[in-house]
Amino acid sequence: FIRMDFGVGFLSNNVMLPILDFFYGIVPSYGLAIVALTLVIRFALFPLNAGSIRNMRRMRITQPLMKKRQEEI
Repeated sequence: FIRMDFGVGFLSNNVMLPILDFFYGIVPSYGLAIVALTLVIRFALFPLNAGSIRNMRRMRITQPLMKKRQEEI
C-alpha cells in the first residue's frame, strides 16, 4: 500500500536528498555537495530575502519619524 507522509522529514527525504545525491555525483565529496546545495537554496530564496532586507532598511529610516510623531500626539 502507499503511505503518504508529509511530516517534518518529507522535504528533506524527498526533495533535498535527491538534489544532494545529484551534486555528489558531480563532485565526489559530501562536504562540497552540501555547500552546492546551500548555494542553490540561497539563490532560490534570494528574492524573498532581498525584499525582507529592503523593508527593514525602510523601517530603520521611518522609525525615528514615527517615534517623534507619536511623542507629539
